Amino acid sequence: MEYFGIEVHGAYCFTPFPLEENEPLEDQWFFLGSDVGTLRYEFRGYCFDLTTTWYGDKEDILHEKNVFVIRVIEGPRTLGKTFFNKNSKSDLKELKLLMKEGIDFIESIKKMSDDEISTLPGYPRDANWDD
Repeated sequence: MEYFGIEVHGAYCFTPFPLEENEPLEDQWFFLGSDVGTLRYEFRGYCFDLTTTWYGDKEDILHEKNVFVIRVIEGPRTLGKTFFNKNSKSDLKELKLLMKEGIDFIESIKKMSDDEISTLPGYPRDANWDD
């Protein structure tokens, strides 16, 4: 399956990702918000989500303080632990690179033992957001 032009295996779209990489972001402002899309991986009782959110001012989409936040969060076995938490400018190419990094991170986790997964560091949900 492809997700935003990235080849993905063993996952499904929990919430669709509506942005088009070849369209100007300013023309897609109506898709921007707290849930831009979620890719879900379920394996060995784990449920890892790659989430994409956008924080910013829709009237000035390309402002430097506006960001996409990419997170990898696991639910049932780690009680919602965030394993990956990175920001991207409001730039679709940069966003795609971070999404690929998050997908590769999940692929590496799939090869780990449960003990290795449990010792991975976690991040607060708001670790990359300046008030």
